[in-house]
Amino acid sequence: MPERRPGRLLFITWQVLPSGRQGRGSVEATFIFSRHEWVDFHAWLAVIAVVLLVIHIALHWSWIVATTKRLRQRI
Repeated sequence: MPERRPGRLLFITWQVLPSGRQGRGSVEATFIFSRHEWVDFHAWLAVIAVVLLVIHIALHWSWIVATTKRLRQRI
């Protein structure tokens, strides 16, 4: 069984989403966007994913109904 290294996950989390200390003289690592912009970006992607899911289900609704009826008949 491989050895677990919890410090590695902590390091990766810090590198990807650094907390930063604005106004205290430290430099914030940003990786294209600031931390708050990444949170907004993530939220908008979630909204888009939900909208696409609803569209997908709406487009395939007749298949879902037909398959459900067929499966109910087997039971």
